[in-house]
Amino acid sequence: MKERIASSFISKEGLGRIILAGDAAHVHPINGGQGLNTGMADAFSLAWRLSLAIHGSGLESDELVRLIKSYDIERRAIAQSVIDVATTLVRDTKGNAEKYLATIAKNGGFITGK
Repeated sequence: MKERIASSFISKEGLGRIILAGDAAHVHPINGGQGLNTGMADAFSLAWRLSLAIHGSGLESDELVRLIKSYDIERRAIAQSVIDVATTLVRDTKGNAEKYLATIAKNGGFITGK
């Protein structure tokens, strides 16, 4: 599996009509079971931003663009964290069970979202 993150989650520096989320924005190993969790968190993070933009939040257009750009910044960092944990789990799977379980224990809160 080759993990990857899209070069941008938003098109045209926040002025375009395409915004990526979930597996369209980032792909990682299944270890840790974070695919659905991360995609749902992407959707939530994007939904409140779009709601503000669509329903008139009183923000100026440049502020709205910064708000949309912040989605890319926030979720890219999370996607990289998920990839880091998942690839560590893959690497540890090739080792021994004790190391794998230690990685799960260390990252349990991240993996479960708690």
